[in-house]
Amino acid sequence: MSWIKYITTLTQCLTDISIRNLDGKEIGFEKGFSEWTDRTKKIRQSNKTIYFIGNGASASMACHMAADVAKNGNIRTQVFTDVSLITAIANDISYDEVFAEPIRLQMIENDMLIAISSSGNSKNVIRACEECQKKKWSNHYLICNEKR
Repeated sequence: MSWIKYITTLTQCLTDISIRNLDGKEIGFEKGFSEWTDRTKKIRQSNKTIYFIGNGASASMACHMAADVAKNGNIRTQVFTDVSLITAIANDISYDEVFAEPIRLQMIENDMLIAISSSGNSKNVIRACEECQKKKWSNHYLICNEKR
């Protein structure tokens, strides 16, 4: 791939990113990034946790982002990548609950969830966002590559 084509593709991917707030409303990349930055500073000051979730390649991005935020931002992060936990919840409850169940049990007031989904339609990611909506005080964002 040529450099120009690579940059063009990367620019298009970034342009197509959709960021939604607690109510599922599209807030746009600029506003989303600005809000995330402001709230992340508050999370660091109050010693809260940012949870990152995703499936497949989005799970890899979630892990990488969590590591960067923890290392560079000195912020507590959590990623649900424990195979035993995932398979136990999938087997005993439902795969749709693999993120929602730990969020329900572990997330506390003023923590944040960053949910990553290429399509924006992953049932288990959506369920985690719905679980956050039940906790009216939770900050969460859905980041996806397609505007649905």
